[in-house]
Amino acid sequence: MGAVFVLHGSYESPEGQYGLGFEPFADERGFIVVYPTMSDPKGANWAYTDDLPYMAALVEVLTKDFSVDPALIFACGHSSGGSMSLFLQNEAKFLTAVGAVEAGVGHMDEWHMDERGIRTMVVWNHGDPVLAKYGGEELYRSTVSTLRRRGSQEPRSREALPTSGRIVEAELQTYADDEAPALVMLSFRSEPGTHAWLRHPNCTFDSTEQLVRFFFDWPAQAWVI
Repeated sequence: MGAVFVLHGSYESPEGQYGLGFEPFADERGFIVVYPTMSDPKGANWAYTDDLPYMAALVEVLTKDFSVDPALIFACGHSSGGSMSLFLQNEAKFLTAVGAVEAGVGHMDEWHMDERGIRTMVVWNHGDPVLAKYGGEELYRSTVSTLRRRGSQEPRSREALPTSGRIVEAELQTYADDEAPALVMLSFRSEPGTHAWLRHPNCTFDSTEQLVRFFFDWPAQAWVI
């Protein structure tokens, strides 16, 4: 049995993540969904390095008391929770893969850049007004270059995804597992722009479904949206 940590964003709470739709997938596939909370409840940011013992303690409980397979423990998050997940992919030794939705790398002074990291999926809306405030396209490029700092900076493959009146551009970019861990960028643009975690039926893809498949079906998933 596996487990997925879902990290909330700034000024939010674990309860606010219940509507993301992980539970039906957990019931179907047999994994546990875990909703950690910031040390400063509903604060602006996770504590990064100071949160590592807390995350490790949760993993210990899951493996000892709930028989969770240590090889099937994943983390993802929205906004600042996604930035924390990207930090965990580099710093945590107890995760297999991570995902981030509407989030880029941050708190780089706490990263150990000699670490390789683990495979990662990022869902990024180029029309996100919040990401724009934190650098927009520059942050996007910095996120990719940081996660791929030892590997190829060009995707191994690009796959056009379905569009709609709201999702005007969408592409799946897959970077090889080479000197850097594999990276999948679900890159899209919505009109109007939004910082939301997008799902069916309001989007041509479902962010939750794609993360679950990335976690549990890698590397065999067909990426049928």
